[in-house]
Amino acid sequence: MQWADGTWCALSVPSEAPRAVIVDEGQQIDAYEDARSCLDGDFLPLLSLLWEANA
Repeated sequence: MQWADGTWCALSVPSEAPRAVIVDEGQQIDAYEDARSCLDGDFLPLLSLLWEANA
């Protein structure tokens, strides 16, 4: 993902997850904050998504 201010992150998805992933607005905000924190600390912003099946 990439945002207008140049902040970016790579997302990893578990292999058992569906082939398409929708990242809603709340998740995008969380991802941005995590990515910004990583970049500010000189860490590579690699974020992992959790996959949950709704029963």
